[in-house]
Amino acid sequence: MIATLYILIAFWLLAGLAIALAFAFMGAEKLTRGNAPLTLGARLLIIPGAAVLWPLILKRWFAARGSHR
Repeated sequence: MIATLYILIAFWLLAGLAIALAFAFMGAEKLTRGNAPLTLGARLLIIPGAAVLWPLILKRWFAARGSHR
């Protein structure tokens, strides 16, 4: 039971880290108002929050991607 919980937490964190890195370096500028460029420091600050909230980030990123077509 505990091992299954640890595996699920590890999956959540690994998926979150992968999506957070991709979002911080490829998608964050698309969601900012006015498409302002982000500095490296700003990108690094985005990563922890995006890693934890990755389902919301992914949903919003895909929604923004679909509206620009």
